[in-house]
Amino acid sequence: MKVLKFVIICLFVLTAAHCGQSQKIEKKMALFPVEDLETSKWGYIDSTGKLVIGYQFRDAQPFSEGLAGVRTEEGLGYIDEAGNVVIQGDFDECEPFSEGLAKVKIKVGPLHGFGYINKSGDLVIDPEFALANEFSDGLAEVRSGGKYLYIDKTGTIVIEPGKHYQGPFSEGLAKVRIDNKWGYGNKTSEVVIEPRFKEAYPFSEGLACIKIESGDKYGYINKKGEVVIEPLSEIASDFSEGLARIKIDNKFGFIDKTGNIVIGLQKNEIANFSDGMAAIYVKGSGMGYIDKTGKVLIEPQLGKVWYESGDFASDFSNGLALVKSHGSLCYINKSGKFVWKYYDWTKAPGYQE
Repeated sequence: MKVLKFVIICLFVLTAAHCGQSQKIEKKMALFPVEDLETSKWGYIDSTGKLVIGYQFRDAQPFSEGLAGVRTEEGLGYIDEAGNVVIQGDFDECEPFSEGLAKVKIKVGPLHGFGYINKSGDLVIDPEFALANEFSDGLAEVRSGGKYLYIDKTGTIVIEPGKHYQGPFSEGLAKVRIDNKWGYGNKTSEVVIEPRFKEAYPFSEGLACIKIESGDKYGYINKKGEVVIEPLSEIASDFSEGLARIKIDNKFGFIDKTGNIVIGLQKNEIANFSDGMAAIYVKGSGMGYIDKTGKVLIEPQLGKVWYESGDFASDFSNGLALVKSHGSLCYINKSGKFVWKYYDWTKAPGYQE
């Protein structure tokens, strides 16, 4: 459970926390994990950069559904928003909560694999799986005996192996692959969209990105399997906040659900929208953020020539975005102000106004 590695590889999106048990936390508050370089201990800040949970953990995950996975001196467990350890177990691994359950790896008697706990810390699904994924749409894809299947929150098998399903359920459907072609099936193992696509992706906001057999561009279908946006993009992208990223002739832009281009094509690379903003990379200048009209809200300045060396600007979530700039991890708010950083990035070698 190495958060720093998870941050850099996945550009993770930090999750909002719900009210904790402490009387000091009177309203919903978003908390974000941070590390103290002097002690190598982790704590949590709020969206203003104030340290709310002191540096005390050997490692820390983002909050999810009111709890966060941490590593204490006793091992892995979960804390609430007040910093209280509410679940402590003999876990080899623990993952964020999703739909009320969290995937953990633990040894119980002869069983040693992945199972699921609830928010009371009770093991509600035995650790009998070699691989397991988080719950989505009430089901989780797991592997047992070398075969993939889907279980519900009681651990009951809902979709047997051999049904050709792959990936998580989203909006009631999951991908199926038959004869090397992709379609979609429902939770009763019924194929509802005939496998006829070269590529297919999960549904998001009522539409799914697909690539038809005869082409090399990506378009979108509805839940009837009808192509509602003709293939025109060189990249696959889900709809997020009503918009989907496209690439045409090596230029980036955004379309709405009718297929209209609402943010014009440009050479600058752009990420998907989250929290009303999208990261943009301007070669020679660095990374910044735009709004849904394409207006630059945070001038491209994060990273500059260090972009190719691993610097990044992640999605905004709960008012903050995690950025890696000049080799340092920092949080910025929607005004572009640094609310937390390892050191003063303006003093970094090579920084220019």
